[in-house]
Order: sequence, then C-alpha cells, then structure tokens
Amino acid sequence: MYGTRKELTRELKRMFAAAEPLAILVWTADSVSALAEASAITEDEAERVLAEIGAITMDDHQAEGVSVATVRDLLAGIREAGGAGCPGRRPGLLKA
Repeated sequence: MYGTRKELTRELKRMFAAAEPLAILVWTADSVSALAEASAITEDEAERVLAEIGAITMDDHQAEGVSVATVRDLLAGIREAGGAGCPGRRPGLLKA
C-alpha cells in the first residue's frame, strides 16, 4: 500500500477486522533516502520509490520482502526511465 497515513488507515480498516493482530512495516521518504544516500537520491525519486514499494502485492511482499537491494533496484529503474516509472522491476516481485 502507498498513501498518506490517513489513506492507509482507511484502507486497513476496510481490509482487516478491528481486533485482528497485524505487523506493519513502514517505509518513509526519509528511510528510502537514508538507504540510497550514496546515490544522491532526490525527494521526488524517494517518493517514486515509495510508490513502487506500495505497488508490491501483499503476497509478493510476504514471500520476498522489500530489502535495501529492492530499494536500489527500484531507484535504478526510475532513473533509467527518466523518472517516468520503473521498467527495471525485478520479475515476480512487483505488480505489473
């Protein structure tokens, strides 16, 4: 999922019962920037990486996770596409 805290809260309420236990892992623009610091990532690129992370299906996220390598791959794909998207997606990891 990708969105504001308010949007994500609404979506979580829709998807899960109030008493259902959850574990939520959070990525922010700051955490993406910190991981890609050596790459001189811009704020816009960090937000695009977040959007790409949010496009990962729950099944794929649970099976493969989102690692530092994933963040770097997403950033590389965004840069290769000139910021228009991420054609360099790792097969099987992200939604098409």
